[in-house]
Amino acid sequence: QERKMEARISLLNDLGFVWEFDTKTWDQRVEELIAYRESHGNCLVPSRYPVNPGLGRWVRHIRSQYKRLEKGEGGSLTQARIKTLQAVGFGWNVC
Repeated sequence: QERKMEARISLLNDLGFVWEFDTKTWDQRVEELIAYRESHGNCLVPSRYPVNPGLGRWVRHIRSQYKRLEKGEGGSLTQARIKTLQAVGFGWNVC
């Protein structure tokens, strides 16, 4: 079983698979969100934000994690992080 896994990992590496698509830290993304708010007057970053695609993906991921928590499915979003985002005016549900 372990050899199969190692072989699969090796194949993915050979194909150029990117294991971490976004290596920025939580704090860096929050700072980018604050900068967006200061520039645009809100925290409604589009999920496809051409100026900073990583920020758009991060915001989409955060909203997804929040929805999972609301459904009782768990997730990686902590209450402390939710409070941080609420403090900067992050919108959880966007129409």
